[in-house]
Amino acid sequence: MDLPATAEWLDGGGIVKKGTKYHVRVAGYWTISGVGQCTADGFDTVPPPNPQGKYGIILGAVEGGGRYEKITTDCTFVAPATGRMTFVSNVKTREERDKCTGRLYLLVQPIGYDETLRPR
Repeated sequence: MDLPATAEWLDGGGIVKKGTKYHVRVAGYWTISGVGQCTADGFDTVPPPNPQGKYGIILGAVEGGGRYEKITTDCTFVAPATGRMTFVSNVKTREERDKCTGRLYLLVQPIGYDETLRPR
């Protein structure tokens, strides 16, 4: 998936399934306006992280999931719900996002099912 720095909750184009573990790999760089260039790992100290994580990382959200997934260059997550997943860069405002440039490329692959989330 191609994620431009200016995208506002871009639909990932697929469905994730509750309880399934996913591996995400991200390539590329984007320039965050007024801060600098980074990968999906974001910035360590400038500016300080916000409640969602490091500035410049990718935030993922599964519809109905109730939380943000912190997406970095090589990470995993367990889907909290079954649904479409959307992505956005972790910056303060839409106006700031509109001034950013570049794009990241995401590959999201299922790697397993969490048996503890199986319906009983």
